[in-house]
Amino acid sequence: SLLSSLTTVASRCMSASVVHASLLNLDELDDQYKEEIGDCLRDVVSIVPIDHVLHDFTEGLKAEIEMSSKVQDGWKTVRARLVILLALAKSFKNDDAGAHRPLFISLVDVLCILFSAGEDVGVPHIILESTAWVLAGLASSFACLSDAQIARVANVLIERLRHYEALIARGACVAMMKLCEHAADRLASTDVPARLAAIHATGGPTASRNLRLGQ
Repeated sequence: SLLSSLTTVASRCMSASVVHASLLNLDELDDQYKEEIGDCLRDVVSIVPIDHVLHDFTEGLKAEIEMSSKVQDGWKTVRARLVILLALAKSFKNDDAGAHRPLFISLVDVLCILFSAGEDVGVPHIILESTAWVLAGLASSFACLSDAQIARVANVLIERLRHYEALIARGACVAMMKLCEHAADRLASTDVPARLAAIHATGGPTASRNLRLGQ
């Protein structure tokens, strides 16, 4: 069918974008170029629903995480996929969340496992920081998660608010703020407010030594 053919093309576009990003120096990549990549991919998923390519994309992320510590520069590919995922974050909308709910939940699970495992299994700090920003970007689409799943995401983020690396703590803090913005009422009956209050009472998230006035 036409949709099947287009899905194959879309999956190849996603794979090609990851390969392309992995060849770039992502530390020197400006936001405009990242946005151009995102625009191209959003054009793709505006024709082929994102749930048609999300399974392969998530499976690719899982495989790359498993192989990253065994392959030279393996984490570079994981980071490239996270950059692409963040660029696509606008494509996940609450109004169509039900269509890809199981696939979306699987993706969030992979991201939470990656963020919580951290350096204990050799995950570089830049990967943890990137994962935090992806979770922040996806937070507006978390309505399709169950209350227990939202609480799990919150607890994973809270554990990283006191990470000794300020960039990781900042990413977790932004993701936590985005999550509270979209799911405050669902978190109110959990222990999340008390845990956040305890962190606030004892100095707050890990801060950078180079904070400017206002930050």
